[in-house]
Amino acid sequence: MDLLSLANGIETHLQKECKQVEVLTEYNSDSCSWQFVLDDELTGYVSCEKGAEYLDLPTVTIAVCLGDLADANKEDLLHLFEVNGFFYRTHFTVQKIEESWMLFIGYKVMAESYRPEEFQECIDHILSQYSYYMGDKKD
Repeated sequence: MDLLSLANGIETHLQKECKQVEVLTEYNSDSCSWQFVLDDELTGYVSCEKGAEYLDLPTVTIAVCLGDLADANKEDLLHLFEVNGFFYRTHFTVQKIEESWMLFIGYKVMAESYRPEEFQECIDHILSQYSYYMGDKKD
């Protein structure tokens, strides 16, 4: 799998689909990532990783930001863990950004089976899973 070609394709497609794209990490031999703004309400990131530290399985992750976890209580967090087990090809994850813990809902796929033109389809899948299991559609 030529990750550099895939990374170039991802970045080109993001530039076409999104209002704003920022390179978070430049491509190196192991990974690269971009932050995107799809519309006024929807932001997230895409990463392409060789996965050498795991199973040496290259992957692409697309994730949508759901917000800051600062005000989440124990019950909220337990509910997230519970729902996480029901998702199909989707998962919750957290990232520390500056001083805040941000909640993301992501979609991870093997790099060899990902096509950059599937970006919107992946976003739609993420949002439909969130809407179905959380009862709150993010527009």
